[in-house]
Amino acid sequence: MSHEERETILFTVSAEVAQAAIAQVSSCEGCNPEAAAFPFECIILDRVMLFSGVHTDYFMPEPPVCPRCKATVIEKMLVEWDGGVEVGTPK
Repeated sequence: MSHEERETILFTVSAEVAQAAIAQVSSCEGCNPEAAAFPFECIILDRVMLFSGVHTDYFMPEPPVCPRCKATVIEKMLVEWDGGVEVGTPK
């Protein structure tokens, strides 16, 4: 199957999966644009859902919030991924 012909899997992300993914995020493009380099859906959700190598699109009915600035993190938002930080921990 060629790159143009591959199927896309649409996945509805539960609140639990979204929280597991956001736990690996330390900031978002809104509060830390210099460090936010990875699309939330492509890197973080693919790692949590183990969909590596499969073309996926995600829908989050209950999107999580950035642990740093509390902005809503949508599927295509750029995030800083480094294993996450404790909420409320001073930097």
